[in-house]
Amino acid sequence: MVGGSDTLVQGNEPRAAVSWSTLDGRARRRVVGFGLSALTVAAALFWLFGSARPEPVALPAFPPYDRAPGRLPIPAPQPVDISRQILGSTLPWTGAAAAEPVARAAAGLVVGRWCRTPSAAAVQLDETDDWQRVTVTVRPLSGSPFEFLLRWDGTAALGAYRSFGGPAPEACG
Repeated sequence: MVGGSDTLVQGNEPRAAVSWSTLDGRARRRVVGFGLSALTVAAALFWLFGSARPEPVALPAFPPYDRAPGRLPIPAPQPVDISRQILGSTLPWTGAAAAEPVARAAAGLVVGRWCRTPSAAAVQLDETDDWQRVTVTVRPLSGSPFEFLLRWDGTAALGAYRSFGGPAPEACG
């Protein structure tokens, strides 16, 4: 712009600035129509995206439940003995030393895999060898109690669990 805010330079010819009072009726209708269109599009986008509510994620009918939101997935258990009666799996890191809080966190991962509502199950820890081996007994409000063994792998985590007989799919309701 040259010469202040009243003139626009296009090429070599100065031109008067466009204002609402200088527009004719047809140009005013176009400006109003464009403004209303922009407001309509903005309102439609807000209605589409602003009012969307996330749907609750339903848990599957049978375990494993560790893929549900808010739970940490653990590897699927594999047979660890010749008879294929005892299952085991390596767990994610839960702490730096064999101690009760670390054992309780690792037990929570296993219970979260097998129990629909882990907070509704009573979890009892029985340690041996200064938390190197922990027997976990789970007593759910509905379903059968089950036990599993947590063994410290010597590095930084409770490394493996073995389920004696394994919880049935309905073990933790």
